[in-house]
Amino acid sequence: MNRPLIERISTFVLRSAVFFIVVSFFLRALSEVSSRGLGLFVDLVSAALALIPAISAVVYLHFRRQLPFGKLLCILSLPIGLLYTGVGLLGMAAFANDYRLIGPSAAILLLPALYGGVLSAVGHLWNDGEFDLSDNNISFVELCFLQTIFLVLTIWAIDNAIGLSVLSDLRVPALFLSLFILAIYLAKDRDSPIATTIADASLAGVLLCLVVCLIAWFGSAEDLDRRAITFGSFGMVFGTYAYTSAFILSLYTGGASSINYAKKNWHLVEANTFFVFLLFVPQNVGEVLRSADSAIELQVLEQKLEMLTERLEALEISVAEGR
Repeated sequence: MNRPLIERISTFVLRSAVFFIVVSFFLRALSEVSSRGLGLFVDLVSAALALIPAISAVVYLHFRRQLPFGKLLCILSLPIGLLYTGVGLLGMAAFANDYRLIGPSAAILLLPALYGGVLSAVGHLWNDGEFDLSDNNISFVELCFLQTIFLVLTIWAIDNAIGLSVLSDLRVPALFLSLFILAIYLAKDRDSPIATTIADASLAGVLLCLVVCLIAWFGSAEDLDRRAITFGSFGMVFGTYAYTSAFILSLYTGGASSINYAKKNWHLVEANTFFVFLLFVPQNVGEVLRSADSAIELQVLEQKLEMLTERLEALEISVAEGR
């Protein structure tokens, strides 16, 4: 065994030990947040979806292709966590009819994002190098294998959350397809790698779906518009999937080093956070005004009822006196 390999292994083991200690302190902090302790932050399905695909891909690419472990972990973990949070949100938007289920369901569906965020932070602090300029580090067979596994896991998650019937809705794919075609056409003169172009278009599509969803939701009716929310949720899922898939593609075609994933991941977090906040915020201005109008109407009805009651009592008294 040559010396460089021994040094890499020893460095990897040392960093793993340090981060194990750090994670222990982190879990200790979480155990004091709620009376439920760490149980509040544990869900096996969420952990499996958020952690296993990201860690498995990172470990394989690091040891098989010598790609930087921390960089891969930073790039892949957060989008994968947000993807499966979006899948859970998609299911809840379609089926949550009892407001008492909103809180527990939201807590569970946010766990993949938490797991992915923690892993991404670990990868960012790991800081063991950057991608080579060539970037074409995996074979075509590896590309197909990684993309297939990623696609199967995503379809399985969607099927369990809402059913595959949502995939027959072509509104979101049509929107993203138009963005992909436009982005590729405009990028052809700049010699931009196709993976970079798709990643940019995916992020733009996520933001566009968010805006369209809010316009349709706020402008349609006073009641909850599930069609608009489903559109926005599916747009988040589709765009995040395409964004992550574009990175995997960049490892084959080249372009990983030209994508500022740290910045793009942050924009992805902003879009998802804003969308989740709007869905679960206790009350917005419109709801407050509608509640005020309802209170005024109720007060008027109570006054009318009181007046009618008094007249009825007076009528009864007069009838009794007449007898």
